[in-house]
Amino acid sequence: MNKRDVIATTVEKLKNYEQMKQVMMDPANSRTALGNVIPWDTTSLCAGLPGISLAFSQLIGTDTGVEGLEETAKSHLGRAVELFNQNGSSDCSLHSGLAGLGLGITSLAKKTGGYEQVLGTIHQAIAAHADDLIAAVDAKAIIGYDIISGLSGIAGYLLLHTEDDTVYHTLEAFVDALIRFSLGDEGRYGWLVPPHFLFSDLEREQFPRGAFNSGYAHGIAGVLGLLAKACKRGIVRPGQMDAIKRIMEYYDRFKIFEDDRYIWKGQMGIEELEAIDAGAENPVDGDFFRRDAWCYGAPGICYGLLQATDVVADGKTRQMAMETMKKALQHRDAIYSPTYCHGYAGLLQIAKASQRLVEHNFLQEECDTLEQMILDSYDATLHFGFCDHEFSSDQKEFVDYHEPGLLCGSTGIVLALQDDGKKRAVYQSAFGL
Repeated sequence: MNKRDVIATTVEKLKNYEQMKQVMMDPANSRTALGNVIPWDTTSLCAGLPGISLAFSQLIGTDTGVEGLEETAKSHLGRAVELFNQNGSSDCSLHSGLAGLGLGITSLAKKTGGYEQVLGTIHQAIAAHADDLIAAVDAKAIIGYDIISGLSGIAGYLLLHTEDDTVYHTLEAFVDALIRFSLGDEGRYGWLVPPHFLFSDLEREQFPRGAFNSGYAHGIAGVLGLLAKACKRGIVRPGQMDAIKRIMEYYDRFKIFEDDRYIWKGQMGIEELEAIDAGAENPVDGDFFRRDAWCYGAPGICYGLLQATDVVADGKTRQMAMETMKKALQHRDAIYSPTYCHGYAGLLQIAKASQRLVEHNFLQEECDTLEQMILDSYDATLHFGFCDHEFSSDQKEFVDYHEPGLLCGSTGIVLALQDDGKKRAVYQSAFGL
């Protein structure tokens, strides 16, 4: 089946809210790795209607053959807004909260106009929570600073609305907080996450004094990308360039040459950094997990570095990032799924974004390969056309999960496939691109 037909038939499967909800609420579709969590949240960007609506709004005005794109986008967003209003929420995050709802509405508004009042209400609510959001960053919480749940993701959304004075001043405060976070208080890298803010007991056991997270979705690479992007959008604050250079230095110091390319650890303990500071060579623990994805690994890190070299002239780093990105897309360590977060769609989208950023199609062969791998994984008999194929540590085997959502489902795949690579779209702010 050709790409146009795959996109069209998949989008058709994402129209019916009640059918999607029924499939998603089936206990058999729970994620055992997350503690038997059902991966569905009606109001969230990553696993609910605001994210799914992005596919419909993005395709408005294109030749898909799908009818009712605008109506479905409005219907999905209307349900999400209604639930937000009913339940209330102080969550301002991009992937679960108000910023994500705002992104879904903004994407539709770019095609249809309107929605100024509801967007203004969302922006006022985010500004009202600014002090609490900044406090979480100052406390070094991952969910305080990262793209998924923290300030980097919220700020990335707000950069779409800098013409609003409230948004602009809120952004300045958020960027200031991320600068403090990056530079640290005593000259040491500021993004050491204390053990009580790590994600799991296993991580707390592995890193008893805390860890530095190197990934894009949850680590300092996402902060790097946001600081560089803010600079390009006219949000330039004291210490911002120093913070960007300091993060770049971190990735230069701790890159590991393995086989024919550079890689980075997803997390590094403070003990390892102290050993290197004391004169030890950059130690390589061969047992650490390697993944070439948007969320963790070289692709996300290299995209952050490419953004940084757009505002800091560093030809050596730019060339290294381009070459390393290419190698990562060829290796694809621990990538088995067509989905976005840690699958082919995320690699395809980040490759297109990188080419657009450097204005050179240096990854076109890799893009063509990834696109074909996605198309080959399509199955019209599946609930949503694609499955997220992941290893279950409990079941000791690979398991297929049926999801319609943005981050680990069919919506993210559709968005990656439809991107022609020529122009950045609103939805890409969901991924820090």
